[in-house]
Amino acid sequence: MPSSYIHISNISFSYDKSIKPVIRNLSCQFEKGWTGIVGPNGSGKTTLLKIVTGIQDPDSGVLNLPSRTVYCEQRTDRIPCGVHEWLSDFRTPAMKLKSRLGIADNWINRWESLSHGERKRVQIGTALYQQPDILALDEPSNHLDNEMKDMLFTALGVFRGIGLLVSHDRRFLDDLCGHTLYMDFTRTVLRKGGYTVVKAGLDNEKACQKHQFEIKKKQIRKLKAEVGRRKQKARSADHDRSKRHINRKDHDARSRMDLARLTGKDAVEGNIYKKLNNQLERLRKNQLDIGWEKPHMTGIRIQGASRGHGRILIHLPPAELVTGLHHLVLPDLSVYNGDRIGLTGPNGSGKSTFLEYFVRNIPLPPHRVIYIPQEIGIDRSQQMIQDVRALSRTGTGQVMTIIRRLGSDPERVLTTGRPSPGELRKIMLADGIRREPGIIIMDEPTNHMDLPSVVCVGEALRHCGCTLLLVSHDDIFLNQATQIRWCTEREKESRFVLRCQ
Repeated sequence: MPSSYIHISNISFSYDKSIKPVIRNLSCQFEKGWTGIVGPNGSGKTTLLKIVTGIQDPDSGVLNLPSRTVYCEQRTDRIPCGVHEWLSDFRTPAMKLKSRLGIADNWINRWESLSHGERKRVQIGTALYQQPDILALDEPSNHLDNEMKDMLFTALGVFRGIGLLVSHDRRFLDDLCGHTLYMDFTRTVLRKGGYTVVKAGLDNEKACQKHQFEIKKKQIRKLKAEVGRRKQKARSADHDRSKRHINRKDHDARSRMDLARLTGKDAVEGNIYKKLNNQLERLRKNQLDIGWEKPHMTGIRIQGASRGHGRILIHLPPAELVTGLHHLVLPDLSVYNGDRIGLTGPNGSGKSTFLEYFVRNIPLPPHRVIYIPQEIGIDRSQQMIQDVRALSRTGTGQVMTIIRRLGSDPERVLTTGRPSPGELRKIMLADGIRREPGIIIMDEPTNHMDLPSVVCVGEALRHCGCTLLLVSHDDIFLNQATQIRWCTEREKESRFVLRCQ
């Protein structure tokens, strides 16, 4: 009989060459049902999923795992283990799961032509088919359109094991999860409730801590001023006890000085100073014990701008693109400098293929183009980090500043050999911003990024003067950052059309 919970005790983990542990002395208990795991990029969420599913061993600590564990990674490069067995299974449970996720039996034969959203559904469906005791999902809603998110939500709702969910999708975190584990670089907190409820509670605690911290700060400032005054008086008293300024022949004055030393009257100010100083040190310690730290400044500005605002940047004649088994028909397209375009459409309709075609035809030098695809390959990731490390001191400093203001630790990001997908996107964005781009093209910009970073990037894009072309299923994000909407719509079974609204 599988356990209804798993207990983790004091686990720690560090990657090779990391300057800090990714996870330090973590203890918690996961129960049946879904637990949402949230926190900044690089805070150890993915690492925790791999440890709990037995893919990685902790450096220290204790945890007992059941035999059946499955981890669904963020990336969609590899064909998931067990997919052949599932797609060739025609029994009722397997068929229901395929229907629930909208998956055809022949998809395994055309993996390379599947969109990332289609691959993600296959990946999660294969995991659910195995009916594990522990199922760990890393950003499962990435790449999925709204219809597919609904399908996924329904499929996950029937899972009866211990589910761990790393996600930035508030609907999944609020409506699916009964507990939330919040991880950052200084602490880990497990609370009952969905993300919004837990986040509100933590924010309230931080506000109380800040209030107490400020009270102690005022008390310290006041006491510090008093200590300074007493110190000066003690110095004056010490000067008064000295015989160096008394005439050698003034025996009465010297006798009074000796009497003062004997009775200790002139030491009063010194004793008061010592007591107040000790009180000041205790007050400072109490302030540190409150545990509140001033948060890092967040928010970025994109200095790039489109030259010749309102002039045509790129013109594309009508064309037809082949994407997997589908065709995407393009009308006559003109993009003007300063246009802010959001592109939406169902999974597999050719949006990513269109972006690659668009980028190849942009009449701008590469350094003035930021293009961030849905997924960043391992080889490109490693090369990207090497390129940033090879920048001048000024260039590296600019990249590190932007990464920090996006909520990540730049030293950890640039020294680790394993940055998270969210951190990789921050590196690409930071390196592009420092070059003052003329156009920014992002395929699913909210994928992999933590929630505060999504808000930060959306706000920066809203105020930048660049031309924008953003592909996303996040309507809130697109409404914030763009003004023009394009959409891919199905015209026939295997034919889509791009329409400019």
